[in-house]
Amino acid sequence: MSQILWNNNASTTIAGSIAFNSTSITVSAGTGSDFPSPANYQYFLATLSPSTPGAQPPEIVKVTSVSGDVFTVVRGQEGTPAQAWGSGAILQNLITDGTLSVFPQMLTYSGNPNGNVAGAAAAGGNPPSMLWDSSNGLVWVCTASGNAATATWAAQAPLNSPAFTGNPTAVTQSPGNNTTRLATTAFVQAGLALKADLAGSASQLFSVASAVSNSNAVNLGQFGNRSLTANGYQVFPGGLILQWASGPIDPPNISEPAYAINWPIAFPAACYAAFVSMNIGFANIGTDHWYQTAGFNTTSVTVQRQTSGQSAYGAPTQAFVIGIGA
Repeated sequence: MSQILWNNNASTTIAGSIAFNSTSITVSAGTGSDFPSPANYQYFLATLSPSTPGAQPPEIVKVTSVSGDVFTVVRGQEGTPAQAWGSGAILQNLITDGTLSVFPQMLTYSGNPNGNVAGAAAAGGNPPSMLWDSSNGLVWVCTASGNAATATWAAQAPLNSPAFTGNPTAVTQSPGNNTTRLATTAFVQAGLALKADLAGSASQLFSVASAVSNSNAVNLGQFGNRSLTANGYQVFPGGLILQWASGPIDPPNISEPAYAINWPIAFPAACYAAFVSMNIGFANIGTDHWYQTAGFNTTSVTVQRQTSGQSAYGAPTQAFVIGIGA
């Protein structure tokens, strides 16, 4: 956007004739310094008028550069016709409609202007009416033209601790952004979803990467395919299954019963190993039994009680088995 310049009482005459399409105007010697000197993206408006009033209509030109007494111009501005001008024509830096149109109109009012102040919305390239709310320190912009009762005004939020209303929006930052930028609801939801994925849930199954350091941890409570009961199992990521079960209570005598104990669930592929231990009903030094496995498969393990040959035993026994498979 270009910046408009102006100088007070800047007036001169042109030093030579120009055609209607000339883009350079030379003014009277030494008077170029009376006018603004535009830099990049700056300009001022000048009005050409005849030395004899009424001889021809005025022409407004846009001056984009001044080099001494030579002006670079864009002809026929603001609907005025580009014309040929003779030496001695007047050139002045006057206020024009285009000059005033680039400035917003700032009114002053104490309080909310809606229903109280007339205003004009932006139209035809002209900026809207603006208002300074002296009570609340807010700038209001007219968004719909109308009289004091019908004009619509929108408050512009201050930079310091703004209080937004409605549904303000912002750019959603990338997940993991750790700056002072605004966090939208979409950014927050993405963060919560990532946290949920990392935490897991009681019914969630997922794969765990191989540990590469002792700082890696796995929460077994996340591995939901399990039965934590007296006869139960746990399915681990990757398919490994650990199962455990108890056999019937055997009497306190010298019998050596053999029987199959079913796994709580069938191993889908194979049972790789089975282990058996023994539990006695109560502490008793006269009980001299042990159990051993006598074969296992995907659905059960066979165990048999063994005795040392004593004639009397003081406590009942029970086999406890553990199986590993997949």
